[in-house]
Amino acid sequence: MTQKPDFSAFGNSIPPQNIDAEESIIGGILLDPEAMGRIGD
Repeated sequence: MTQKPDFSAFGNSIPPQNIDAEESIIGGILLDPEAMGRIGD
């Protein structure tokens, strides 16, 4: 049985998301771990 995440802090709605953008960011960090420091700038 899969447990659903609790979004009650967001008014019971799903927070904004963009799967393609998130995958791109994670992929970039995997290719260049030092990119994590530049993201914060």
